[in-house]
Amino acid sequence: MANTSARHLPPDLYFYMLVGSADNLLGLPLNSWALMLIVSGKSSLVQSELLTLNLLVMENMCSMWYFFSFVTIFCRLHSLQLMLKFYHAMSVVGRALFQCHVCVDRYLAVLHPTVFLRYKQIKYRGACLAAGWLLIICCGLMHVFLPEGTALFYIVALLFLVPTLLTELFCSVSIVRVLRRPGPGQKEKEGNRQKKRAVNIICMVLVMLVFNVVPFILMPFLENLIKVELTTIAFTLSTVGSSVQALLFLSRAGKLPC
Repeated sequence: MANTSARHLPPDLYFYMLVGSADNLLGLPLNSWALMLIVSGKSSLVQSELLTLNLLVMENMCSMWYFFSFVTIFCRLHSLQLMLKFYHAMSVVGRALFQCHVCVDRYLAVLHPTVFLRYKQIKYRGACLAAGWLLIICCGLMHVFLPEGTALFYIVALLFLVPTLLTELFCSVSIVRVLRRPGPGQKEKEGNRQKKRAVNIICMVLVMLVFNVVPFILMPFLENLIKVELTTIAFTLSTVGSSVQALLFLSRAGKLPC
């Protein structure tokens, strides 16, 4: 993201500041509220919502880093630029990874309940989450040292984002297919409210992930066709929807009317 003066902000930075501010001003309080409810709840709640807890922590970190990034837009401090690059990679990779993790968790619960009960133990989830955070940090460091716009930068991004997107797509479609089947003794046309709600949530999360990561996947192919700085736009789109998981948790907790 280029640094420039306030009088000569390019259109992509206006897009970054306006869209990102609207999303993070909504997401930060909602994520903090949901995070407080989980942490202050019973240990069983913390264990059952461990994935959501980590995702909310990452979302709050990204929101705070986002507002801090305004400093780097108007300053030319090299250290701040490196920190901003680390934040960008963390926000993109972290959100995609944890959302995929949540989707795989639901996939196991619906299609492989025996495996899910074994994996549900805190030691297995903790190990997976620790590996996830390590991967996020490594991707952040790689983004710091890999120059943007190079072939290697795009290859690394594609090698992570494409498998993540395909994994979530497979898990989501598998879950939806199972949930849409009528239960024993249930007529095909009978509506199951909980199943419909679950299907809608899964589809919404999948659409949000596609919206977040597809710009990065298409960016190498579009930059030669469109004479616009796409990196900043792609990073901005990756932050949209920061409050989705918080809203889903607050709805499950009965804190929202819907």
